[in-house]
Amino acid sequence: MNRALAIIGGIGAGIAAAYFLDPKKGADRRALVRDKFNTLKDEASKSITDAVENLRKHTSGVAEDARAMIGDGSNDIGNPKQKGKVSQANVH
Repeated sequence: MNRALAIIGGIGAGIAAAYFLDPKKGADRRALVRDKFNTLKDEASKSITDAVENLRKHTSGVAEDARAMIGDGSNDIGNPKQKGKVSQANVH
């Protein structure tokens, strides 16, 4: 089984080499593959950049929401200003 796979792999590598190293059209084929690779690379880079920007905006929004919920911290039980006091907001 492994020998058969090795033979098939060798045949495939030979065909690929002949296809891309062909003196008449090999250069055009290599250029086409290079162009497609560069297009895919640029699209992937843009997708990653967009995802990072989206994540940045989302985390910034979550942080802003958290700051708004916390406010100045005056109703916080752990706040030293409130030590020993219980506000109505903290009683359940």
